Amino acid sequence: MPLHILMLSQNIVGQGGTYARCFSLARALARRGHRVTILAASQRPRLRPHPERVDQVTVIQSSGVAPSRVRHAGLDAFDVLGRVLRGSGGPVDVIHAFDHRPAVSIPARIIQQRTGVPLITDWCDLWGRGGLAEMRGTAEREILGRLDTVWERAFHGSADGVTVITDCLADHARTQGVAAEKIALLPSGASADQITPLPQEAMRRKHNLPPDVPLLIHSGFSPFGLDLLASTFTEVCRLDPLTHLLIAGSGYDALASRLTDPQAVARVLDMGRVDPSQLGEVLACGDAAFLPYPPHPVNLVGFPNRLGDFLAAGLPLVTCHVGELGAFVEREGVGLALPPDPQILAEGITVLLGDAPRRTAMGQRARLVAETTFSWNHRAEELEAFYRQVLEKFAAT
Repeated sequence: MPLHILMLSQNIVGQGGTYARCFSLARALARRGHRVTILAASQRPRLRPHPERVDQVTVIQSSGVAPSRVRHAGLDAFDVLGRVLRGSGGPVDVIHAFDHRPAVSIPARIIQQRTGVPLITDWCDLWGRGGLAEMRGTAEREILGRLDTVWERAFHGSADGVTVITDCLADHARTQGVAAEKIALLPSGASADQITPLPQEAMRRKHNLPPDVPLLIHSGFSPFGLDLLASTFTEVCRLDPLTHLLIAGSGYDALASRLTDPQAVARVLDMGRVDPSQLGEVLACGDAAFLPYPPHPVNLVGFPNRLGDFLAAGLPLVTCHVGELGAFVEREGVGLALPPDPQILAEGITVLLGDAPRRTAMGQRARLVAETTFSWNHRAEELEAFYRQVLEKFAAT
């Protein structure tokens, strides 16, 4: 029987890894015949919610008047109020809340009380002490970091079910008091229907990129990986006089400020922010992808959404043997997982870029994984089974 699922995301519609995870699951569930509604932060300040239909999913941009940084962080009081007043918009079978910030946790709890349906939370990042809180300035770290530590523990701990992105985060949830029987592992996925391997020569020509140089690609930017990206690419330039770095995202200035070698700066090709509909074309221009993943606590418990894009594009990957990412890359044979050392990573990148047969084999394997066990369709099947398990237990209580 089809379910009506209400999802809440703190992020602005179309932005942020948590929204991408939420929407990817919603889209795949909709293709399985379920009715899915997402409540998320608005792309611009607005006094009234704005509903739209996207890939069979009803996406509602909530009302919100705070600056985008505040809305995106789930801290806009007007957004919280708008979601509470709007409610679920009709009968629902299950509520799935992505993260714990007020714009998600407060409306989710109130809507649950009104509807009497189970509440499931998704835990895909470590927000409090030891996690994302350490990125902030002193005052914000001390105030918001403390609140996040309490909020995420209380919200996930009181849910009827909790989905987690890694085994490591599942272990963390158990140490924070979440009962083991309430936890379901729900890793990241790949949108293999939206991103597909494309002819490299034609895509480079279309995007005015050099046709005959080795091209390493990096998309999306994490503040944890910028220093490692800069130092590794500097070493690559020292080892190979031809390799260029193609970056897609909004982090060029931050990367350029870390590159002290003029030769390395000259070999960075900046695509800027890429529309999701064109990301597959840009990825097709690369010979291999590089995902710097230093051993920050957030990386140890989390998992990068970007991996799914690289797999779907059929790109071999070079990354760090850190957290569950490195183990996945080695186990699936889709790239190289090396120590997070710039020289070692640069040597691995240079060797891989010079070995076309190996890159082809890894890329083919990556695409196969993206279409099967790592697809969002596969994740939706797992999530549907967990929903029904929680619903069955909820009905029995």
